[in-house]
Amino acid sequence: MLTVLVIGISHADEYRLDSDKPKGADPFFRIHQRAKWKFKWGFIDARGNTVIRPQFDNEGYFFNGLASVLVGRLYGYINESGRIVIPARYRGAGDFHGQLAPVRVGRKWGYIDQKGRVVIAPAFQGAASFREGLARVEVWEKIHCANGSNYTKDDAPQYAYGIQSDIRHGINNTCFPLDSKIGYVDRSGRIAVPFQYLEAHDFFEGLAAVRMSPYGKYGFIDRNGAVVINFQFDEVGNFSEGLAWARVGRRTVNGIREPGSSGFIDRSGKFVIPAQFAEAGNFSEGLAPVSFWDRSGRGYINRSGKLVIPARYVFVEQFSEGLAQACDEVTITSRFCFYIDHSGKTVISSLQALGQFSGGLAIARERDERTRWNVYIDKAGRLIAPTEVEAAQTGRSRQPH
Repeated sequence: MLTVLVIGISHADEYRLDSDKPKGADPFFRIHQRAKWKFKWGFIDARGNTVIRPQFDNEGYFFNGLASVLVGRLYGYINESGRIVIPARYRGAGDFHGQLAPVRVGRKWGYIDQKGRVVIAPAFQGAASFREGLARVEVWEKIHCANGSNYTKDDAPQYAYGIQSDIRHGINNTCFPLDSKIGYVDRSGRIAVPFQYLEAHDFFEGLAAVRMSPYGKYGFIDRNGAVVINFQFDEVGNFSEGLAWARVGRRTVNGIREPGSSGFIDRSGKFVIPAQFAEAGNFSEGLAPVSFWDRSGRGYINRSGKLVIPARYVFVEQFSEGLAQACDEVTITSRFCFYIDHSGKTVISSLQALGQFSGGLAIARERDERTRWNVYIDKAGRLIAPTEVEAAQTGRSRQPH
């Protein structure tokens, strides 16, 4: 049986350890240092020089010159000198996209400007960063959590407050609102798209994927909230380079779930690359990753739907800055991951590829079983700096042996 390709939408409203630097972020890279039972976080530049020593309990990435940091249990913002310029007084904090950032005060989210002034008063149970002039916000009255308890918006656990995942498994896979509605606000706080969607994506190329109910179909709206592509798809990606992948044909017959197939639609909702793939990912740099029902490999198609990099990998990612992560299976439980170029040629294989290139660097891992460092590398495969630094380090990040 074919194991379908794990590619698709990535909407990270929370950061994981050693995560890829988001596109559009300012040119610093996160590093961490072990401090007893937890990490302290700081930043390096693209040459591996430590520019902000590890000192924060968590951090985001720099956007518009500011990055969120966790100090104890509260978030604030630092500038590129590492100085806290917006005090740590928030329960949650997001990125400064469009000069505004979402912050949580108590159990409600609002938005502040780069001076720390409240621009949109806290009023939402979840809020995402702005994209293309609008931000997703969520409201609910009641929530059910995995511990079996039901809560209201005024007494739910602190971890229950955050924008819902686009793949609806509940907040942090622990709680799920019983009456959630998502809409969009503009930078003035005006409700630009009413609260009416159970699921809503960010806007990409002027369109956002939405659906009304847990088992409903997806469609796309414009920034005025008008439905421009009708609700007809079982699963969708976001628009990229003028196309979005979409799945149709999902159904259950005699108790057996048929997943359907994916293809690519244009802005009218018409399939311009037929729904023929087991799975598909967004176009990037003219190529999109796909897998097939009649073969076990993954490869890449161009915008004409032609397979231009053969389906010979067990796992692939989208292209970024000319390279993409691809993997071969060494054993049933392990992968050998490396970087390929647009021709499918392997260009970096001396390290285990872990993430996409962004700002000229990517995270990889040394293959030496004795060290197993996670490191930043450049596009020539050179080691720039480890992602974890020694406690005594104050200057340049120590190069792993």
